[in-house]
Amino acid sequence: MQIIPAIIGSTAEEVKEKIEKVKEHVEWVQIDIVDGKFAEPESWGRGIGDNLHLWEGENLPKIEIHLMVENPGLLIDDWISTSVDRVLIHAESKGNHKKLIEEAKKVGTQMGVALKLDTNISIIDEYAKDLDVVQLMSIATIGNYGAPFDEKVYDKIKSLKKQYPNVTIEVDGGVTLSNAKQLLEAGAENLVAGSAIFKSGNIPEAIEQFKSL
Repeated sequence: MQIIPAIIGSTAEEVKEKIEKVKEHVEWVQIDIVDGKFAEPESWGRGIGDNLHLWEGENLPKIEIHLMVENPGLLIDDWISTSVDRVLIHAESKGNHKKLIEEAKKVGTQMGVALKLDTNISIIDEYAKDLDVVQLMSIATIGNYGAPFDEKVYDKIKSLKKQYPNVTIEVDGGVTLSNAKQLLEAGAENLVAGSAIFKSGNIPEAIEQFKSL
């Protein structure tokens, strides 16, 4: 199991500050990029490219970018040209997802697709075999920390695991120590947590508690 801190910020400095707080304790971090249209509120990173190279060469965990944007095809080249290790696009966003996935993987970037809580898993049928990760959102409204967890994600995890047993399942939204074990038992492998880590009062301890499950 991977516990992946969810990082969102209004500036690059805020994002880097949060990475610094967790980088010694995790293998991966997820940076949320929100365009203010597909989801709200707008975050840092919704329209930039070259200055991301400032992260290269630093002692960082692996970086996963979660693009909560209307048209990921307009941004994805900026991200896969950096030291980012994996990019997640939303199944509900615009564009030719199969083509975007294939092009990113050609240059060595892992690719995943995120599904909103009420999106049917059949939406990924065309390109599921090419995915490294499928992220299931477990909250009704995406884009903010602290939204309430929805238990109907448990059955969705089980259905996804049955239909695509070789795809790594990630869950994002409202993940806490109270529901993490049940998420893993349902079939999730990666747990993405924001508030449960950054608002815990003791970040290293919170991460270790997740790891001990």
